[in-house]
Amino acid sequence: MSIVWNNLLDRVVRLGDVRAAAVLAPNRQVLARSQSAELTEAALAAVWRHLADAADVSAHHRLPPQQMRWIFERVLVYCLRRADGLMLGLIVGREPGGRFDAAAAEQVFEEFRKLRDG
Repeated sequence: MSIVWNNLLDRVVRLGDVRAAAVLAPNRQVLARSQSAELTEAALAAVWRHLADAADVSAHHRLPPQQMRWIFERVLVYCLRRADGLMLGLIVGREPGGRFDAAAAEQVFEEFRKLRDG
């Protein structure tokens, strides 16, 4: 994937408490960043692909997802899917007093919706 997506991911992981982020192409190619030793490249590739599968199932049942969020005890998982099938995923920690900047994340999400490769 291109420098456009690399630059976006470099910015996303600096939002604070972002443990991992990825851009997933419609062909399931993954470009990812991890800030956590426990989130290995192989584990994250599987996570992102399963989340893409969840989006596909949702769309198949006439619930086309544009933005999905899962809330777990220790993390939040955000996924945005564009009409062209490209997805952006974030795994964010949920520690008390966390540093995640939700407003900055929304700006990145909006930028992702508009960015084009090449």
